[in-house]
This record gives sequence, C-alpha cells and structure tokens, in this order.
Amino acid sequence: MKIGVFKTDESIESALKKALKAADLTQHIRGTVFIKPNLCSKYYIRGAVTNPYVLYHLVRILRDKAEEVIVGESDGYNYCCNTAFSLTGVKKIVEKAGGKTINLSEDEIVKVQNKKTYILHNYPLPKTLIEADSVIDVPVMKTHEFTNFSCAIKNMFGCIPDDRRIFLHPWFSMVMHDLLVLLNPKLVVVDATYSMEGNGPNRGIVVPMNLILAGNDAFAIDKLCCEIMGIDWKDVCYLQFIDKHQREE
Repeated sequence: MKIGVFKTDESIESALKKALKAADLTQHIRGTVFIKPNLCSKYYIRGAVTNPYVLYHLVRILRDKAEEVIVGESDGYNYCCNTAFSLTGVKKIVEKAGGKTINLSEDEIVKVQNKKTYILHNYPLPKTLIEADSVIDVPVMKTHEFTNFSCAIKNMFGCIPDDRRIFLHPWFSMVMHDLLVLLNPKLVVVDATYSMEGNGPNRGIVVPMNLILAGNDAFAIDKLCCEIMGIDWKDVCYLQFIDKHQREE
C-alpha cells in the first residue's frame, strides 16, 4: 500500500505529480484508462464536485502513459450527465487535455459477476468501464447526509448506470463492498482542494483543504481521509462492513 499526500500551495499540477509518484503511478496504468470523477451536480460546486483542473492535469499526465483516457459518469437522479459535463466545464477541459468523456447511462451494458459479491450478482454495468485496463477513482473528500462520509468507495456508486440507483440504498453497505470487488480501482486520486462538512454531499460548508492525495488502496485512502476530517471510520457503516468482510475473505 502506497499513499501520497501533498499540499497544492505551489500548484495543483505539482501536488498531483508528487502524489502520483508516491503512489507509484507507473505500476497501475496501461492501455485504456477510465477515470471516475464525482459529478453530483450539473454545476461545479467547490467541495462537492471534482475540480475540473484536477481532471485536466490528471488527464494530461496520463495521456503520456496510456493509449486512451476516458472520463465517465452516470446520470443523476434529476439531471443528465451530459448537462453536468457541459455546465461544470469538465467535457471541454478533458478534451483540451487529450481525453474524452462518456455518459455511462448511455453506454452499452455488460453483466458482471464475482463469487465474493453479496447483492450485485450478474449485475449490469457499463461496458467501457468494465473493459478498461485501469480504473482511476477521483472523488472529493466530504461529508454526506445519508452515509456520514463520502470519498473513494462511495464515489463508485455513480458507476451504476441506472439514474434510480437510490433503490439500492437499503443494502448500501453490501453494494459498496460489491462495487469495490467488481471494479477494483487501480488508483485513487482524491480531490481535496476543497472539502465539505455539514450537510454534504453538495449543500454543506465548503472548506479549503488545498490537498491532493493518491494511493492504490481505496479502503486505506478512505480511512486516512476520515482521520483528516476528524471522523471515526468505524462510524461509517459501509467502511465497517467492508473491513469486516475483507478480513473474513
């Protein structure tokens, strides 16, 4: 397990490069790279939506090491992902950096399975995501009104293409476990340029953190981000569930 944590005082690009080097980027990136940001709003909200400039510099760095870089997100409950790509500026800035964007809710679907899953058996997920050689998770470090905390693992919930994925909430801890098993992100890059406390994920208090974190273990990253935010990770139900069942497996 390797994790890098760096201040963005000099620049986002500099902090990102240092964090990626500390996380041993070259060991995890090849072929087609899929990036999953957090676009929980059709507008850019600091501390809620992944900073477009973090994505810009990340795509630029990866274009020198990968064959193709794709940034993808699914439709939200009350907005189309294509609108979010446009209004947040993510589509324009990703394309400027040499990547492309995709709406996962419009992608071809393939069914995936793993004997370790609890809920998501033979489950339909976007083909582009499943067939990527490397998955990079790019969450925002913040609070969440329903789950208390949101970062690396919670961000993968948006990989489910159904915009009514909220119906899975009664089994949320198991769903988070299953997505971690099925998607197995090779790298996590946490956008903590701004964080959020209070009524997250998008209506809380914005907190400038000026940090970029990178690592190759989503669970370890989430535990560290909880510590930074002053949250006991054992109070986050899905993290407690994943910890228990990973040890059993």
